[in-house]
Amino acid sequence: MGIKSLTLFVKKGGFEIKRIQAVEGNQTLIWDIQSLKINSSLRESLFTFSPPKDTEILDLR
Repeated sequence: MGIKSLTLFVKKGGFEIKRIQAVEGNQTLIWDIQSLKINSSLRESLFTFSPPKDTEILDLR
């Protein structure tokens, strides 16, 4: 099915995300953001992806 809509609620007068709401099928999912850290230092190794063997890779860059 998939997500029909995704809404971001931002703090008035800025761009800080306060809530995310997704509608999927007949369900509404809501995430309230308590603490958002932008541009925090993260190890590059957190974003390593190793595709399963025999996976076709399409480089669309």
